[in-house]
Amino acid sequence: MLPGHEGFENTLRILYGLAVDGLYNDKGLPKSLVHLAVCAIMSDTRLPGLGNLLTPVFQLLAVFARRQGIEAQLLNRYCHCAQVLPVGHS
Repeated sequence: MLPGHEGFENTLRILYGLAVDGLYNDKGLPKSLVHLAVCAIMSDTRLPGLGNLLTPVFQLLAVFARRQGIEAQLLNRYCHCAQVLPVGHS
């Protein structure tokens, strides 16, 4: 079975890893707004209502994170796993 949305799956891995590493605040969110922005954009998340006004801010932060190598660091740290091959391939 192929992943439905690779960005969403990677976001789950990153968020879980950040939580395990103690990088969440008391409200259950990543302490770093940049990490939160990367995950929101990577997973194609849209906040409802007035939260939708944060989308352009998250997009800018995600671009910053990509240029600074932060997105790559998160992917390398938390998403470095074996590739799942389709059935019948080895």
